[in-house]
Amino acid sequence: MPLQCDVNQMENEVKRCLPLKKGVIYGPVPSRRLGDSLGINLSPTERKICSFNCVYCHYGWSNVVTMDTEKYEDQFPSIEEVTESLEAFLLNNPQPGYITFSGNGEPSTHPRFHQIVPEVLKIRDKLAPGVKVTILSNSTTAGNPTVMDALRKLDIRFMKLDCGDEMTFKRFNRPAAGVTLDGIIENLSKMDMPIIFQTMLADGKSGNFNRSSINGFVAAVGKTRPESIQLYSLDRPTPDGSLRGLTKEQLRELSERIVLETGIPVEIFGKREV
Repeated sequence: MPLQCDVNQMENEVKRCLPLKKGVIYGPVPSRRLGDSLGINLSPTERKICSFNCVYCHYGWSNVVTMDTEKYEDQFPSIEEVTESLEAFLLNNPQPGYITFSGNGEPSTHPRFHQIVPEVLKIRDKLAPGVKVTILSNSTTAGNPTVMDALRKLDIRFMKLDCGDEMTFKRFNRPAAGVTLDGIIENLSKMDMPIIFQTMLADGKSGNFNRSSINGFVAAVGKTRPESIQLYSLDRPTPDGSLRGLTKEQLRELSERIVLETGIPVEIFGKREV
């Protein structure tokens, strides 16, 4: 398996992955979902360590796919690096629209995530009051009580659910050992806080746009009852050249079905403006 994107292995050699973020703070970036968002990267910068190895990740394949990050703690930014980087940015730049835990991998797998969140909120309260602090999470830590306590403190929680059946999940999200779709759905259903689903959809051999996965996804929405769902498709390069983006009409048809069958509101996102 390649460690990063190899353009020679991509269809027509046109797809190219983005380099990993090289620092803790990045942006603000023009997010399709959050607008002007300042990113906090809690993941390593020299190689990609994540609990997923998604076929669509614009940072390429994960070098290490694990839930056990304690053994790699020296490769993650320290609490001091995070707080000092955020404070320096907010002291010297205009306020962003949002502050978002995201970056090179799953932010909540940082071994000290539960300690970092309160410190970030203190800095926000002091230097950027009113700016909401959010997270883009792949939901693999949704059963961890310590992580849940930290997530509860945030203003908005975007939790990933891309698939509705185990086979598609294994192929599309390629999770760490021991992570199952059933487990994620069960944990999401028990979260005692408002959550918003973020759902990536792609067609093609390695994609998740198939009848079994879509049917299971709609059923999972009915079980977990998020506040809302954000549906989107490919907008950046991917490591798997077989993927194809969905049209806005395809996303709209699925959103109408979800609303009809579950009553959960859905927002769809096309390509970002360039």
